[in-house]
Amino acid sequence: MRTNCRDRLRVVEKELTRCYYHQQVWTDIRAAVTRRFPHADGTFINSYSQMYGNGQAMAIRRLVDHDEKPWSLWRLYEMIRRNPQLVSRAGYVESSGTNFGEPGTWQYEAGRERAADGFTSSMGSGPDTDPAIVAEYQQRMTIAAEKVKEFVDQRIAHLDPEGMMLDISFDEIHASLDHLAEAANRIQVLLDGSTVMYSLVTIVGDWREPLRSSLFPVTPSHTWGPGVSFS
Repeated sequence: MRTNCRDRLRVVEKELTRCYYHQQVWTDIRAAVTRRFPHADGTFINSYSQMYGNGQAMAIRRLVDHDEKPWSLWRLYEMIRRNPQLVSRAGYVESSGTNFGEPGTWQYEAGRERAADGFTSSMGSGPDTDPAIVAEYQQRMTIAAEKVKEFVDQRIAHLDPEGMMLDISFDEIHASLDHLAEAANRIQVLLDGSTVMYSLVTIVGDWREPLRSSLFPVTPSHTWGPGVSFS
């Protein structure tokens, strides 16, 4: 079952990483468009922003859904709540100690002491994770994503023409995403002894390359690439 938890964590990690990739691209494109073309028609950036916001909101909803799907971060917490021995104090302390140094060294002992304090602050003072604390984390995730989930249910997954149309800001979407990234790292450090700096993820390659030249030339006779003309 611990292997299953790690497998689920890898899926969650990929989901979150994609979300932060999308956030980076959207942030850079919006900044470049508004800086270079402050008086341009807003149709493109508004349409792109809507697609971005909808995609991020749906990803957040998947992460907090209570179903058995592997990308549910809430379900990963539920597995640990029901099986608190999956993340034990002794196992975490020992693995952390060996990550810092060889047994018998001061680095080893310092790593163990630091891990013991970390386990107590995040999962309680017992030998295994405290189910009540895990349940509280689940509730915090639900609250952090509540408005985003409601937005998806009302405006994307289902359209309620008679209900009040719920609006949501990008700041609210990003705050929910940051909360879930923190929740994922809380489990990852206990299972793997590491965390992911999601806000600093780097896209490999030059994703800006297709946008360096205009996709839509101003003049009809402009040539786009060898042997291709719009005239």
